[in-house]
Amino acid sequence: ITGDVDVKVRVRSISNAHGWSKTGVMVRESLTAGSRHAFALLAASGGYGFHRRIDPGGFTTSGTGVASTAPGWVRLVRTGANFEAFRSSDGVTWVSLGTDVVPMADSVYVGIATTSHNTSATTEAVLENLTVGTGAPPPPPNQPPTVSLTSPADGASYVAPASVSIAASAADADGTIARVEFYSGASLLATDTTAPYSFSWASVPAGTYSLTALAYDNTGAQTRSAARSITVTTAPSSPPTSIVFQASVDHATVTSYRLEIFASGANPSTATPVATSDLGKPAPDAAGDISVNRATFFSALAPGNYQATVSSMGSSGSARSAPLTFSR
Repeated sequence: ITGDVDVKVRVRSISNAHGWSKTGVMVRESLTAGSRHAFALLAASGGYGFHRRIDPGGFTTSGTGVASTAPGWVRLVRTGANFEAFRSSDGVTWVSLGTDVVPMADSVYVGIATTSHNTSATTEAVLENLTVGTGAPPPPPNQPPTVSLTSPADGASYVAPASVSIAASAADADGTIARVEFYSGASLLATDTTAPYSFSWASVPAGTYSLTALAYDNTGAQTRSAARSITVTTAPSSPPTSIVFQASVDHATVTSYRLEIFASGANPSTATPVATSDLGKPAPDAAGDISVNRATFFSALAPGNYQATVSSMGSSGSARSAPLTFSR
């Protein structure tokens, strides 16, 4: 063959005339005994190896072998003057046995080589599925990973300070997942390197957030998941249920007390109250305090910020307390 070559074969078996009885695929510059060559092999008990002769008539160079016995696959790839040997258990996934530069003419011999390594005994090798191609095919382009958020649900709502469990599913068809990063907008929240990929986001304040997961594979390729939006709201405040105030020093002459609700920031002396309630004239306790339940009255107010006053009403006029602010 002329030029680059990719040759591979499955070694079904080889008899053991010697521990280094071996067979495999070879590329030779010529058919003379001392020719330059490269040899991807499987030995009877010596395992996989990559042997090569750099100079005509020179010694054979061998790297560190890999213990194994038949059956198994061997492969030899020539690219220019560079040779690389491979081994495989299935003929699909290949592991390199080493590389070396073996200068040869452009036209070379390619085929199966077998030796008993024993001058007084023969060996028998059974090989199958020999293929010879013109050069190693280019590796397929790396496929980026896939990733998607599995939690929280899109549109989920929480109450501040919220605890949000974020989880993602990630996979890589031609490699492994190196890490998954979790983001809120452009802000990195956490990184997880081990499946299942998850993160608990604690004490999240009120706001609207766009969450994504960014997965990286072992070659650095990355994919960002579709975004999921969540809302964290402020916890609703409970309306007051009662009004408590100090009885007037003129309580004996008071005919009734009146509760008035004003908008936040309003001047009770001039503003019109948004709601009023007649409190009657309850008897004060031993400390002079009067407490009146007005749960229904407060619940009827629209959510917002207010201020409340209590006025004492009598035949000689009225008097108003200082305002007290509250939220509904």
